[in-house]
Amino acid sequence: MRGNMKREFRQLGRMLAVVCGLLFAGLPAARAALVSLDIYVTYSILDNTGSAPLADGSWVIVVGSSDNVNDGMVTYGTTNYIANSAQGNDIVLGTVFIGDNSFANTGKFFQTFQYDTTQNVGYVYVRYFQTTGSDITGMVHYGQSDVFNLNPTNFGVVSIDAASLSSLVASNFDNFVVIPEPGTAQLLFLAGGMLFAARMTRKRAKKRAKTPLPPKTGAIT
Repeated sequence: MRGNMKREFRQLGRMLAVVCGLLFAGLPAARAALVSLDIYVTYSILDNTGSAPLADGSWVIVVGSSDNVNDGMVTYGTTNYIANSAQGNDIVLGTVFIGDNSFANTGKFFQTFQYDTTQNVGYVYVRYFQTTGSDITGMVHYGQSDVFNLNPTNFGVVSIDAASLSSLVASNFDNFVVIPEPGTAQLLFLAGGMLFAARMTRKRAKKRAKTPLPPKTGAIT
């Protein structure tokens, strides 16, 4: 009986360690030196027709990488993409919208992002989407820029023009889905459920220990 209890508590300890790890992963990490990335476009980003600028409020996702390769988005199922995601050594630095810090109805944007020097970001590119919804879902036209080298910073600042020679066009067309991540409340609820299960296991074990064994039948006196 004690052996079974020890195994149960060891398993519970492993599960609690996983939950605690997920909780602490969501806490802000200690930062080293910060680099400010100014990113913008000189030429308008155009819709799928190639003749009109993307509407103000259209999504632009800025992705950093340690090399000059665009590793693409995470897929869900066979052909569904998760827009705000990255694979390999790429990381999402943030989101900006067409029209931010720029003239209206021009298909342009300007935004400053900060990244930690420990993140090993040496390159950057943008994904842009022909949608102004609250999420990027369903069949959406989109495109991606070239991958740009983040040259040595000037006093902690680097500037990238993602469309310096010609306009970018939302020429791709695919299906996108949103997969919600478990929130802190959900993780706390999971941890509480596990603690409750441990308590009930302990109570059942104590009850079994206190219950006298039934007398053996057919014993020789």
